[in-house]
Amino acid sequence: SYQPSSSHFYPTNLTKSPTILSLNDIDCHDDIPETCPTIEGNAEQKARFIKDNYGYDCFSDDTCLEIDALGGEPGVYSARYAGATVLRRCVERMERAPQSGR
Repeated sequence: SYQPSSSHFYPTNLTKSPTILSLNDIDCHDDIPETCPTIEGNAEQKARFIKDNYGYDCFSDDTCLEIDALGGEPGVYSARYAGATVLRRCVERMERAPQSGR
């Protein structure tokens, strides 16, 4: 993760405590691809990218925002939905959504 606060999230049921490194710790400043159609696929894609390019075994996750009134959008495409304006775009779409679906 590039977020310092999220690098402390890891499984607690491991027999050995892992060494937790952030992307900054391994000097990764790449725009890691997230091109899969599922959050599971994107998480796997990111973990494979780190293994293939930096040699570290790792775990990864992905998150998304799903809004029922927008048919589940932006979903897996949350990060690509509208860049930094994702919330503004969602609100604009919600304003045009039928009242019954909100």
